[in-house]
Parts: sequence; structure tokens; C-alpha cells
Amino acid sequence: MNILGKKILILILIIIVITGLLLGYFFLQSREVKVNNLFKLVPVDASVIIETEDLNSSVNLLRKSSRIWQCLTASEELRDLDTQMYLIDTLIKKHFNLVPGATCNAVISFHLTGKDETGVLYILQSLSPVPPDVLSEIIEKETGEPGCVMERKYEDISVYQVTSNIKTRASGLHYAIIGDVLLFSYSSIIIEDAIRQFRSPYCILDDKDFIRVQKTAGEKVDGHLFVNFREFPRFVSQFLDKRHKRNIISFINFASWGEFDIHVKSTQLLLNGFVHGNDSVGDFMHCLVEQSPAEMEFSSVLPATTGTFAALNIDDFRQWRKSLGLFYEKEGMYSEFREPVESFAKNYKVNLEDVAADIFSNEVILLYNDDPNSSFDDNLFVYVKVKSKSQARAEMLKVIAAKMKKPADSVAAYIHQVNIDKDFTEEVFELPIPYFTRILYGNLFSRAETRYFTLIGNYMVFGNTIESLKHLHYTLLLKKDLASEKTFRSVCEGLSKKSNFILYIDPRKSLDFTGWYAEKNIQTHLLNNKESYKNISSFSLQLTSSKKMLYTNIILSWSEEIQEKTTTVWESRLDTTFSSKPWLVTNHNNDEKEILLQDDRNQLYLISSSGRILWKVMMPERIISDVIQIDAYRNSKLQYIFNTKNYLIVVDRNGNYLDRFPLKLRAEASNGIAVFDYDKNRDYRIFVAGTDRKIYCYKADGSVVSGFGFDKSDNRVSQPLQHFRFGDKDFIVFCDTLKTYILDRKGNVRIKLSEYVPTGSNTRFFAETAEKNREKIIFTDIKGNVIFVEPDGKIVKVQPGTFSPAHIFEYFDINGDGKKDFCYFDNNTFTVYNLNRTKLFEVTIPEPVLFRPAFYVFPDNSRKAGFTTAKNLYLINGKGSLHPGFPVIGQTPFSIGKLNNSSGIFNLITGGHEGVLLNYEVMY
Repeated sequence: MNILGKKILILILIIIVITGLLLGYFFLQSREVKVNNLFKLVPVDASVIIETEDLNSSVNLLRKSSRIWQCLTASEELRDLDTQMYLIDTLIKKHFNLVPGATCNAVISFHLTGKDETGVLYILQSLSPVPPDVLSEIIEKETGEPGCVMERKYEDISVYQVTSNIKTRASGLHYAIIGDVLLFSYSSIIIEDAIRQFRSPYCILDDKDFIRVQKTAGEKVDGHLFVNFREFPRFVSQFLDKRHKRNIISFINFASWGEFDIHVKSTQLLLNGFVHGNDSVGDFMHCLVEQSPAEMEFSSVLPATTGTFAALNIDDFRQWRKSLGLFYEKEGMYSEFREPVESFAKNYKVNLEDVAADIFSNEVILLYNDDPNSSFDDNLFVYVKVKSKSQARAEMLKVIAAKMKKPADSVAAYIHQVNIDKDFTEEVFELPIPYFTRILYGNLFSRAETRYFTLIGNYMVFGNTIESLKHLHYTLLLKKDLASEKTFRSVCEGLSKKSNFILYIDPRKSLDFTGWYAEKNIQTHLLNNKESYKNISSFSLQLTSSKKMLYTNIILSWSEEIQEKTTTVWESRLDTTFSSKPWLVTNHNNDEKEILLQDDRNQLYLISSSGRILWKVMMPERIISDVIQIDAYRNSKLQYIFNTKNYLIVVDRNGNYLDRFPLKLRAEASNGIAVFDYDKNRDYRIFVAGTDRKIYCYKADGSVVSGFGFDKSDNRVSQPLQHFRFGDKDFIVFCDTLKTYILDRKGNVRIKLSEYVPTGSNTRFFAETAEKNREKIIFTDIKGNVIFVEPDGKIVKVQPGTFSPAHIFEYFDINGDGKKDFCYFDNNTFTVYNLNRTKLFEVTIPEPVLFRPAFYVFPDNSRKAGFTTAKNLYLINGKGSLHPGFPVIGQTPFSIGKLNNSSGIFNLITGGHEGVLLNYEVMY
């Protein structure tokens, strides 16, 4: 081969080598940028990871369908997250518009980037690669500022930054493109971490604990949430007050990884899945896994005002102590854990672990009660279920005696008899062992000082003061327990029956509790934005041991129904809802007031002035009359008389029927009874109208009065009969829709009206007695004209205004000037005229009024009118203004009076939601 041939050959070989090198380089490059799993780019220090198969669908679901998400974005952090996700989704969508049918898998991870700073990494994989210049062009259009995207290199990969001079959603955004994967973050550090992670030979997918929980992930869900418990406590700590950072950071030894399937509903955010810990001893989750799950029963002894509780199921106390000791040993706190028990055993010869194992059962609950009248510490309680109340009491007295170095029978000074109300007493015990429950059950109970305890049901309840435990007894005595609360019952429907741990938070009742734990800025935000979060009704977390893992169920709920806080004296819960008026009745034994009412299942209740149910008796039907007290035996002992549609009923103060009662009426009643005592000698006459148009008159013993001779009305009578006495004459007055009847005692016509006066179904009669021997009977006709009936039957009409046939009229001195006024209620408007037909005032109630207004006179001669709507009670003063403090919550007709004669306070008694009887103070 000549020289030229050799040169050509060498040149060809060089070209082949260079081509091979170039092809190899590009081949390797193409292999390097091929990403088959987005988790390979997640930096291993991620605290939380969210995975979704379609970012666009997830963003739309959250923003358009989730009421929870709409509430939560009131916080700056979540609002920023919402804005970021929406922007990134928008950018990708604009690219996808060029590629029909394309979708975008996404992984979003959260990282600590510095002290109390969080960064978010968005990793997106498109089926269609996104050219950098196309994305830059989309961003520049978004910002409206060409040239705002700057490029730099990091480990040979281009990193882009939006440096817009105009503040937009994209300002400060960093992104990079690796093949078909896009990385977005508002932190350049996190973008660089992701690039380094991509180069790293080790990733999250090499973590066997992560892989184990990933395999439990469900299908057909709205996403997956992964929690790295080795990093999560540090992540959470930035949102906590510095007093609690250490406690939460210690929970890096809680578990390893957790995976939770995400389900986004309109009013709920649901997460469920498994938490896994590695096989090394000392993880806190082993404390739970080594206990058997069980159904817990505490909700019936927790108050309805519960804001937060954390409940543990510990079926093997000694195993709990062993597992807890291993956890504290791993934390370097084992001696601190053991010292209180060992010191007590050494000094007082009592092993507290043995005592606890002997007397305590499986349930331990930390409770925060939302009582605005108590301090934070006084609102903290610890419940521990006991095996036997008598045994627990006896053994704890021995512990107290040992601590005080006294005989067991000489600790009477530590037993306090506490009056819950006039008739009910409970024991409260002083416990000279501070933080008793923390010693036995760990630092979850570190704030509960446990200075006192009492026994409620099958639970020993520890509290900070005698008064707080007394109030707890009183609340439960009134049946105001958590099990009866609608919100809690709704949460329970979504939880498994058996569990090892339950955390429940009612945000509206837990502001003080969450505020005590939260970082200062968050505390301020929560206090200033109560209105924004008021519809978030509950958060619950349930852990249940299963196959050496913890099955986790998390529910965050939103409710349109907002239960406003009431400022009541007390609240008492009945067995079910009630719609009847609570009647104030007199206890003939002490002349104090009690409350009688009927629930919607027809049970009749007598309730003490302190709100305690004294008795309840089933009635045959719904009461349709007022409840009236009579002295049927003329022995100064009072009974309650009333009627249903088919029965006349008399019940004594003990809830027993009198002989012959319930008495079957001769015809179905068309109105409520009226009881007249003509001569004030307790010789009662009871009148009731029948659907047969007859008027029946009974005596108190149930016998029919034979001397009452009225035959029939022309039409049905719907309102109770009324009685007036002018001089020595009695007038029994009633009407049907076309005719008014004025009779004497025997049923004979005493006054015949000079003309027919059509009346409405709400017509009542009143007496005008200003002129002696010229008394008049007053009512209104169907148009609202005031009708004055003279003794001879002549009619005088006065027309203050025009009203509908459904109007309600009251002849009442509303302003206390000594002269009666014409008071009308019609079409939700309360209008008052004086006798000269001058309008004094007009008030429109802003909600539909459901019942007849009630009128009250107070000791200072002030007058008020009361109105009931579906949710609120309104009290209008004599000048037409709303009484201070009103409206208040209530939804039944109400009574106002003194429950306690020795008090100057007036009480308003009404019904609230879910069968709760409410007692308000009314200042006049």
C-alpha cells in the first residue's frame, strides 16, 4: 500500500473512531436521561411525598370539588401550594394543547431547606417531551415579560429561573428538564438536590421499608401520600411552638414509612393505608403493634364539649411498659423514664406498675375540654378505664396512704364530698403524686398534672382541680356526652370498630389547645381567621395494628351546618329531639320551678332547676295544649293536666297518672284544653272542643259536667276557650271561623253579637276593663280590624292597619306606659299601634317565625315580645329594639321565669339542636 493509501485508511479509521465515540456518547446520554420511575429523582430527605397519575385531574378535583381544600387555602402556606400547583398545571396544559390526549404523571415532595423553611419539588413526566424553548416561551407569555427566563448549568444539566421584574405567579420559579421529566420548584436548592439525586446510585426505591408500604398502595384512588417518619417530625416541628419541638422531633423513632391512599370527596378528605417500622427495637409504633386492637367505649363519658382527645387501647399494660422503655432507651431517656416508679417503690414500698396492672383496664384517654370559663390546664383530663370501681378506689387510697405515710383508713382528708346539684353528691380524691398518668403511660400525658381524681362510670378521671371535675360530673349528669354529638357520630361511621389509637380534633372547640402547641404566627393566624375555618368540623386519626404494621385511617371533614357556641347556664340532653315548649312548673314541696316537656317520641320529662332529668313517662300521643297545674285533691299538692287529640291526661309530680287517666275523650279534640277555677276554690272546669263541633266540660276527676248545656258550634273551634269575669258575671268566649260565642257558666248565650264577624285561625280574645260596668271583649276580624264588643252585643270597629287572615293579635301594654297597645304579627313583621292608632314601631324578624309570639313583663316593668325561628330566638324590647344579647340559639317555643326564687336572675328555657334543653340567663 502506497503512502496515500495509508493516509486515507488512517483518516477513515479516525472518522470511524470519532463517529463511534460520538454515537457512544449520545447513546450513553440517551440512557442517562431515560427515567422510568419518578421516585428516582426524589431527594431521600423528603418528609412527605404525593403521587398522582394525572396532575391536571388532581388540581381540578381539589380546586373545584373539595370544600375542605377551599377552606384550607385560607392559610398562606396552602394558598401558596395551591397557586404553585395551578401555575405548573397551567404551563403543562398549554403544552398539552399541542399534544391531544397527553397526560402528566406527577410526584410532589416536601423538604426542609433551612431552619423553619420548607421547599416543594414538583416532578412531572410527560408522554411527550417538552422542548425547553417551548416551555420558556409559555412562561414568558404567562409573565408578559419576554426574556425573563434565565439559563444556567448545574452538573451539565440546564437549570432555568424566572426572573421577572413584574410580580407574577411564576416569579422565582426554577425548573429543569431531564428527557421527558420536568422538575419545578421555587427553591434552587431543591432543584439541585433533585439533579444530584438523579446522578446518585442510591434512591428511595432502595429503601426496603418504603417498598413495603408502596406495595400496599391501592388502585383507583385520587393519589398516594407517603410519609417518611425519619424526616416528618423535623418537618412538623417548624409549625410548633419551641416548647414542643423537642417532643415531636423525638418521634423520628416513631416508625419508618407510611403510605396512605387519597380519596377526595366534596366534604371529606380521606386517607387510609399502612405505617411500617423497621425491625429494630425501640420504634414507638411497636408500643402499639404489640397491643391487640379493641372497640373502645369512652365516648359515653366524655363531655359533648370535647375539643380534642387522644385515646390509647392498652390491653397488656406490662408489655406497654416494656415497649415504652425500649423507645425511651433509644431516645436516651430510659433512666428518666424509670426513675419515678423506682423512686416511689424505694421510698413508699409501693410498685405503681403493679397497682396499675391490677386496677386499670385497656383504655387511656387524654382529653381537652372546651370550657371557656376554665384555664387551659383545668380543661385537661385523663381518663383510665378501671376493672372494678370499688377495687380501684380502695387501691388508690392505699397508694395515697403510702405516699403520706399514714394508715389506709386515715386518709379522709384526701376525700372530698362534692355537691353536683341539690340532690346529687360525688367523691373527688386528692392525689399527692404529680403527673401520675405521665409516669405510667408516657410523655403524651406530660401536661396533665393529675392533682385530683374521681370515678365516672367505669373510668378513673384525673383533673387539675376539684371544680373542674365537679363540672365534668355535672355535664355528664345532664347527658351532654360526646357519643350524642352529631359530628362525632358522623366521624365514627368512617372509622373501624377496633383500634389501638384514636386522635380526634374538633377545630372549632380546640383553638386554645392547638394554639398552645402551634408556632406563634400560626396561633395568630388561627385566631384572626376563625371565620375561614369555621366549616371544618373534625379531624380524626385511627391506628389499628395489623400484620406488624399500623393500618391508618384519617378523616378531615367539612360541614355546612355550623353549631354556634351558646352562652348558657346549663344544657341538658334528652333521649331524642323535642319540639314542644318547655313549661315552667312549680314544685309544691319547695315552691321552686321545674321544667316539664315532651320529646318527639312522646316521652314526658320532669327536669330539675339544675337541668337533671327527674323522671320520664311515655305518653299515648303528642300534647296539643298548654300544660296547666291544678290541685285536684285540694291538698296543696299540684298535678299537671293537658290533652292530646284523643286523651285528657292528669299526671302527678312523680309521673304517675291519677285514677281514670288517661281519659279517652268523647270525640277527637280540635283544640287544647282550657281550665277555669271560677270562684278560686279549686273546683275546676276543663273545656275541650271536639271535631264533632261539640264543647265538652269535665271536672278534675274526669267526670262530665252535666250542667253545661251548649250544643254545637257552626264550625270547628281551633283555639282554647277563654274565661273572663266582669263583676259577678262569667263570660266563656270562643269562636269558629264565622261566629263568635259568648256564653255563661251553663253554656247559655250571654252576649249575642249584632253581626257576624269572620275571624282567622289564630284569633284570641282580650278584656278591656278600664271602665267599670262598661267592660268590653276585644278581638280582631279576618282583616285585622279591632273589634270591641259592648255588653249589649254592639260592635265597634277600629282599623289600625290592614293585615292578612293569618295575622296574630295581642292586646298588650308593650311599652309599660299603663295603656294597652294593639300588637300585630303578620308576614314576619311585628307592628305596634297605640289606642289612637298611631304606629309606635315596626320590626321585621329576619327569619321565618314558627310559633305564636310570647309576651313578658319583668320586675322593672319592662315589657318584651319573644319570637322563635328554626334556629334562633328573638326578644324585642318595648321600643322595638332587639334586646341585648339576642338573638340566641333555640328552635322551640320558650318560657321565661325564675328557676330559683332566691336569685334575681330570669331564665329562658328552650330547645336546641339534637334534643338539647338550653337554659339562658336573661338580664332585664
